[in-house]
Amino acid sequence: YGMGMIDAMAAYNYLSGIYTPSTPSTNTFDLHCSGFNIMPYQSVCDLTKITVYFSNSIILPSGDVMFEYSFAHDNGEFFTGTTGLTYQKNDSVEIDFSINVTVQPGWNTLRVKIRPSINTFESDTINNVRYLKFWVNGEEDLPYSENFDTSHVFESSMFVGNLDEATTWDTMTVESKNGLSNVATMQLARYSPRKYQHDYLQTPNFILNSPSKITLSFDLSYQVKFNGFKDSLMVVVSTDCGETWSSPVYAKGPDSLSTTSKPLNGDWIPQDSNDWRTETVDLSQFKNNANIMVRLETANGKGNNLYIDNINIFNETGPNGMEDNLANKFVMYPNPVTNGTLYFNEPISGSIHTISGVQLITFAQQSEVNVSKLTKGVYLVTNAQTNQVYKLVVQ
Repeated sequence: YGMGMIDAMAAYNYLSGIYTPSTPSTNTFDLHCSGFNIMPYQSVCDLTKITVYFSNSIILPSGDVMFEYSFAHDNGEFFTGTTGLTYQKNDSVEIDFSINVTVQPGWNTLRVKIRPSINTFESDTINNVRYLKFWVNGEEDLPYSENFDTSHVFESSMFVGNLDEATTWDTMTVESKNGLSNVATMQLARYSPRKYQHDYLQTPNFILNSPSKITLSFDLSYQVKFNGFKDSLMVVVSTDCGETWSSPVYAKGPDSLSTTSKPLNGDWIPQDSNDWRTETVDLSQFKNNANIMVRLETANGKGNNLYIDNINIFNETGPNGMEDNLANKFVMYPNPVTNGTLYFNEPISGSIHTISGVQLITFAQQSEVNVSKLTKGVYLVTNAQTNQVYKLVVQ
């Protein structure tokens, strides 16, 4: 602790006169939860089962191993391995979520703990627990709208694909087509190194009911900064919930992306509604499929910043009803919260948990909650009416 050196021999001699040293344990028995069959921060569809991989220092009867699993919004479940089987030194077990556990659309954090079901000493219990955060693609009907006005891009209805875990989509408040508002942005001007990395915004999985037409529209703002710095924006579609993706149905490079002729003045930030253009993409070639997902995907040329707003997908009836969808959307604010009070746009019942699932606050039919006792950090708010979970930041 910076107080000086310790004379190890003198310390040992002193302690040995007070305590009888015990023989160190030679027990090497250990259970280790080592991973899952899906990667962290991956998006998945229709998830009912997950495979958990683990290692054990000796071959064990499966009935001697207990598994505990839970999500932040659940109390947790337990099960013991099937009697009569054995677990090898490197083995796996399948967790079935179709019973007693709800996997919700959006972000889910799974906690799995493996331990002996009998009174057996382990040499290391720290490696028994592993967490997995993943995104479940929800199912929705058309029309669809995301304008980022009520949430950060990571709290929106869209999944953010960040394959290199570096610079990716973010949210900024700028002058949009509708005045000052939140928009999604890829800050390509600061994306280094320039290796044409792909980052994307991915919609939920849309259930199609035999539409005669499907249309995507979105607002775009971009300015060419340097010739040869080839930023790109593409739109691709999946009809099998992300297993495969189509060739681009929309693809533009820097020159065709540009929405302004204003003089170049550093990294691009939209200044008024004239800096935006509405793009329309016909997706009708996919109308005969049971469902579709859509990605808006950038390729990093380290050129200039790109902004997206008002993403709409609709059928032959047009975007009618989107305003109603947005009006009925659950909103909690401010987020981050700094003044000790969290507000909702309508009275709800629910609870607030830590990321690890510890329940801290419950409330019933309230439009505001006192969160002044929460320390700075990230929490999860559960809307009991819809079973949806939202991230809350306390500053």
